[in-house]
Amino acid sequence: LSSSSAASDVYKRQVLRVFETKRTDSNFLQYNGRALLPYLLLASPFVLLAVWLSVRHGLRPLQQLASRIAQRGQDDLQSVGFNARHGELRPLEQSLDHLFAQLRHKVERERAFVQDAAHEIRTPLAVITAQAHVMARSPSEEERTQAQAHLEQAIARTCLLYTSDAADEEDS
Repeated sequence: LSSSSAASDVYKRQVLRVFETKRTDSNFLQYNGRALLPYLLLASPFVLLAVWLSVRHGLRPLQQLASRIAQRGQDDLQSVGFNARHGELRPLEQSLDHLFAQLRHKVERERAFVQDAAHEIRTPLAVITAQAHVMARSPSEEERTQAQAHLEQAIARTCLLYTSDAADEEDS
């Protein structure tokens, strides 16, 4: 029994201790930085080239749209007609088409207004011109007086037309 008890004492006294050096964060970063830095420096141009090519390729449809818009004439208010295949560009294309449609509508309204205003002003001006000719060429004093009265009425109507148009524009 004594030999088995001696063997058990030997096993009880043996302790396995494992030591590992304590690494601080700065030691860890220095070690890994020195080990990885050459590889990072070697790989970074290739990674940056891949990123640059990807971004350039991804932005190509946007550049094509910008080029198409830049080539348009200053009076061209038709839709862009880009037919964007990329979902990200569809809202932009639709918004531009909507904006151009609004501008077309406004330009058409302005043209119609100018045409209406020109028509409205031509009639009184024609009357004024005719009455001025009658006054200048009429041999009789009575005709000149009558032409002058018509001329003054035409001028008053023209002034009334101008003031009513100005008031309408202020209201809108």
